[in-house]
Amino acid sequence: MKIEQGKRYALINNNKIGYIFDDSLCKEVDDSLEVVEIPHDEAIVEGCRYENGKAIPITLAEAKQSQLDYINNRFDSEVSELQGEYVPKEEVLTYNLQLQEAKDYKEHNDLQRVPFLKALSESREIDISVLSDKIIEKNQNYTTKLATIMGYRAKLKAQLERAESLAEVREVSYHSPFNFE
Repeated sequence: MKIEQGKRYALINNNKIGYIFDDSLCKEVDDSLEVVEIPHDEAIVEGCRYENGKAIPITLAEAKQSQLDYINNRFDSEVSELQGEYVPKEEVLTYNLQLQEAKDYKEHNDLQRVPFLKALSESREIDISVLSDKIIEKNQNYTTKLATIMGYRAKLKAQLERAESLAEVREVSYHSPFNFE
């Protein structure tokens, strides 16, 4: 199929618009793909239903839900990035214990109260006080970044709720506060 200049096309997958494009992407598509010309209508977006040879414009409520799903997926990805950076998989099971014992050690300076941290510091050959400081600092950095992205997501959700048009919904987009793209 030839792609004509100035026209808009959609790749259809399972009766939904999967991808919208024009001639700037390609000049021709394989005939085995279900590609249709669609009107220039802001309500016809990726994810719209395609039934009986027509694209069904998305409603404001559908657009809001779709954008909220996108925001939540980006948020979840960002949380995963943070967890990978600050809470390695091998430490997930002991993260809270390490933090609790690090704080306990800093407060009481008593090795009897912190058996896990004592064993960890000995096996890593690092001073327990230095290890405690690292654990506490890492937790503070993690929770600060987590609070930042949680607040950012809440702000975007509020913007979506206030949106009164499809154009306003499209303006609400997730941009990583920490450049995790």
